[in-house]
Amino acid sequence: MHTFIVRPLAAAQIPTVYPLVREAVPMLSPQKWASMASRLLGQRDRKRGIMVAQAAGRRYPSGLFVYHIQSDLEYGQILTTDYIVALDILDPRPVVRALLSEMDALAAEFGCGAVRAILRDSTGHLAQELHAAGHLPEGTSVLKPLGTPA
Repeated sequence: MHTFIVRPLAAAQIPTVYPLVREAVPMLSPQKWASMASRLLGQRDRKRGIMVAQAAGRRYPSGLFVYHIQSDLEYGQILTTDYIVALDILDPRPVVRALLSEMDALAAEFGCGAVRAILRDSTGHLAQELHAAGHLPEGTSVLKPLGTPA
């Protein structure tokens, strides 16, 4: 079993994690991904960012999530995570666990009262691992597209 290290995305990794991001957003273009990731990396504070999980000794990351800190009426500060992806040919659960651990660590660092995880696919191994780690269904997120995507 591999040990996964989770750290902020480095600029040089933007193109290498594109296949991971496409798992969450299949129609995403490489240019749109690079633009978004570059904007997040260019910020001075750490209240927004992209974290990647990479196994020791492996060349490419196996997981990632995008996060931001926001205010919440019920919990105060809250860490919201999105575009969560964990892939591994043999077993994605260690990747998910490493990402979950980092979510908790970031939430503690920022004094958050909760972690919100937005799942693009609420079935499968990712949802099961999040539920097992104490993430409870909070409601339903719906989206009405307006016009043509940018």
